Amino acid sequence: MTDFQKVAEAIASSSQAPAFRRRMGTVSAINAGYTIDVTIAGSSTVITGVRYFNHYAPKVGAQVWLDTDGQDWIAIGAVAGLGGQVPTCKVYRTADLGIASGSGWTAITWQATEFDPFGMFTVNSTNLTVPITGRYLISGAVLFDNSTSTGYRGIAINKNGTLIQYAQVITNAANTIGVPLSTVVNLTKGDTVSLSARQGSGVNINLVSSSAIETHLIVTYLGADS
Repeated sequence: MTDFQKVAEAIASSSQAPAFRRRMGTVSAINAGYTIDVTIAGSSTVITGVRYFNHYAPKVGAQVWLDTDGQDWIAIGAVAGLGGQVPTCKVYRTADLGIASGSGWTAITWQATEFDPFGMFTVNSTNLTVPITGRYLISGAVLFDNSTSTGYRGIAINKNGTLIQYAQVITNAANTIGVPLSTVVNLTKGDTVSLSARQGSGVNINLVSSSAIETHLIVTYLGADS
């Protein structure tokens, strides 16, 4: 059931006529449990623990409409000035990265973004940090160079530094090898996502990283996890 349906049913089942009050405010904080704090326009009053519609993603500094009939709830999204944006970020490398043979998983340090409207990334770090709780699509790819024709090539997705999914291929030809991977996972505000690579060719080889279409990581918010 959507939030809109829940509100409609609550109004329909009430024995008294609803007395909604509408105020405008600014999102001042995003909490882990699908709630936000809102500073009321024209005052310093902060309403804490306000539930937001799970169809949209709140953003600190965005204007919102706050409605109440004794319990505050909030409608956000394009109607409140977000313009349909959702937390999403794509990062990539601008230079090749050497991966040693047989040394285990190597976390990939990212150097640039293609898009990041919610500030999930800090330059030259390995992690993307999610800004709100919910369900996320994580996808990435690594491109290994063609310097050797043997061994395995692997990619892994990590949540808070712990591997949650990986893929691996075996090669028998000296070709450039791309390995993609994707998954959907529930994340809590502040969780981090990273990508790792490994290889077992017997020699050091590089991840080819000259543009955003090669070695990269994308994290996108899909909505609430329930």
